[in-house]
Amino acid sequence: MDRAFNIFKKDIHLDYKKPNGFEELDSTSHFMCGRNVWVNPFVYNLINHSKDIVIAVQMWSYKDLKQLEDDMSYYGIPVNSANANYLRDIEFLADTVHSQVIYYPPAYVKKKFNADDAGEYLLNCPYLYRKKYAHCQVVFLHKKKRGDLQLFYYYTDDAKEKIEKCIHKTAGMIRYQ
Repeated sequence: MDRAFNIFKKDIHLDYKKPNGFEELDSTSHFMCGRNVWVNPFVYNLINHSKDIVIAVQMWSYKDLKQLEDDMSYYGIPVNSANANYLRDIEFLADTVHSQVIYYPPAYVKKKFNADDAGEYLLNCPYLYRKKYAHCQVVFLHKKKRGDLQLFYYYTDDAKEKIEKCIHKTAGMIRYQ
């Protein structure tokens, strides 16, 4: 398991269970998709046995988000609170032209993820991820004063019919303690 993933997992207080049918994948690649921007690197990647779905994980700890908020405020830069940054990321990345952001019901969020907010959105990918995966559905999780997490489900054309089932099957693989 990736060293960075273990650090974030401990820092954010997460439980993790690798889903059946997936194996670990090298996580050294950065994310370039959507609006042609580089953002945080993935700290963990999984690939299914048929190699048509990759789950890539990004995490941000509340401590890091709070420090960023404090630093920006010091220089007079307007910024969202550390507990609202995940909303900014969703607004920036979500393909709201072709779909909408879906927020999960609070009871489901609590039961599956022990989070305060969770949902999913479609990410427009004009560039292939790992030179193969043309589509991406993102599941986001947020726990106040803990951190944020996004699971990027990259998939091929052949996996379009099974991506929703995969997201449902892997729900709860990562949850806040």
